[in-house]
This record gives sequence, C-alpha cells and structure tokens, in this order.
Amino acid sequence: MTNNLSRWTVLVLAGQRPGPDPMASHFGMDWKALVPVSGEPMVTRVVRTLASVPQIDRIIVLTQAPDALRPAVSDGGSAEIMRSGRGISTSILDVMDRAYVHWPVLVTTADHPLLTRDMVEAFLAEATGDVAVAMVERQRLEAAYPANKRTWLRFADGDRTLIFAEGAFKIGSQVIEATKSALSPFTNSVSLDVGTSSQSLGLSGAGGAIRFEDDAGRDSFVVLTNFSFGDLIAVRGATESQYSFSSRDLDGDGVADDLAISYSDPVSGAVNDIEILNILSPTAFVQDRASAIAAVGFNFISFG
Repeated sequence: MTNNLSRWTVLVLAGQRPGPDPMASHFGMDWKALVPVSGEPMVTRVVRTLASVPQIDRIIVLTQAPDALRPAVSDGGSAEIMRSGRGISTSILDVMDRAYVHWPVLVTTADHPLLTRDMVEAFLAEATGDVAVAMVERQRLEAAYPANKRTWLRFADGDRTLIFAEGAFKIGSQVIEATKSALSPFTNSVSLDVGTSSQSLGLSGAGGAIRFEDDAGRDSFVVLTNFSFGDLIAVRGATESQYSFSSRDLDGDGVADDLAISYSDPVSGAVNDIEILNILSPTAFVQDRASAIAAVGFNFISFG
C-alpha cells in the first residue's frame, strides 16, 4: 500500500479493561463492543460508518478478543482485526510503529454507535497540524440532545466534551499522551467532612477543578452537584473495598442517574454518605468503584 497522505488509516479501539465490563454484563455480553444498539452490535455500526467515508483507506479494529469480534466486524464492512496490547497507549503505538500503517491516522472507539459519515467527514476536513482532537461545545450538544449525559472539560471560553478522545499519539520519536493532571490542575480544595445525618450539606463542583477531601474517620453527609471532569474525591483512612457504590434516584426526578457512595468506620463509628447528582447515564450499572468509574467516565475518586 502506498503512503498516500490524502487517504486515512482508522484505528478502532474495541478492547476493555481487565474484568467484566458493567455495560457488557448488563446485556449478557462478554465484550462491550458487541452490546447491541437497535439490534446491531456497536462495533458493526462503527465499522459500517467508517467504511462509507471515501477518505478512509483502511480500518483496523484493535481488541483482546479478535475471534469473538470477527463476525460483527465483518458485518460492518471491510476491516482488519488486530490483537491489542495491555493498554490503549501501547496498543496504538505498537500499530503506529508498523511500516505498513500510513499517516494520517484517525483514532476512534467501538462504543460510538451514533457516529455518522457527516461527523467523520467534517472532522477529517478540519483536522490540521500534527494532532487534532474533535470536541463539541456544551451549548451546541445540549441544544440537540437535551437529555445527554457527558463528561465536560472546562475551558476559558466554555465547556466542551471530547468526541474522538483517548490514547496516545506518536510524532516522530515523541509520544504525546493526554493526562488528567495536565488538563485540569486543581483550583480549590473542599472538605467533605461536613453535614449531619439529619441535614446533608450541598456542595458544588462548579468554578474549576476541585479536590474534595474525605476523612473516612469523620462524618460526611454531602450532596455534590455540577461534579465533572477534573474534580476528584480524595479519601484517606480507608480502602476502596470498604466503600460502597451504587446508582440511584437520589434527587427524586424519576431517573437513576445519581451516584451514592457510603462507608461506616468500624472504629470511630463515623458515617460517610456522599451523593453525586446527575453524574451517570440512566442505564448505568454500578456495583463497585471500577463500575462507578466506568459509568462516570473518568477516575473521580482516589484512596490513600
């Protein structure tokens, strides 16, 4: 294949973290990429959309389970399947280092079933420079999809969400990898050790990336609103296995899109009751920290 820079190579990330994926488990699947949308696996819909774009010359699907995904990928169109590595960055870099993969390269994901040809062509037309990342303004997305739940990045001129997102890019010998700390340094620290069992205290994540500090040995009865990417709950005095996580309807709006976090200290008797409102998709399945992070969309809580 010639190195024709007017034709794109696309990498479709179809792997998943170790252990059961909450969404896949909810639908009785082993792999999230095979979860059906309108009766069709997500990865099939993504591959079909990409195959319809004239500017795309080659589609490569990266997954830990090539045999399991092969029929669904084939149903979408002409695409190759390669076994992915242990992580997103290493998998992408491994493929990029192979001489027969030519630039430019688009990276997207298999769990993007609403991707359309118009979206892809618009991005390819506007992508300039060494690295381009597609985003959409919050006002524009919410006008089109009012009930959409997204993770938002704060910028000086407004909030945006990533469309084509994660991973690493290699430019020559330089690796550029996005990290949460680089995107959103904390602008403020707030204690969660407030409120009482009879009166929870409302706290807001608006106004910057906030570090909410939780001492597990002290009472915490709080309700968090406007919690988004860059905010973090930092717990000390307990481990993640001691904390409980679940999705609930905590604000009484009839939608289970709120996250409940709880813990009772066996020594001090302190109770930690942390509620984060409107942070989940209504279909999210949360049973532990890992599934909570997957449902929220970023690592929002640390223990140490």
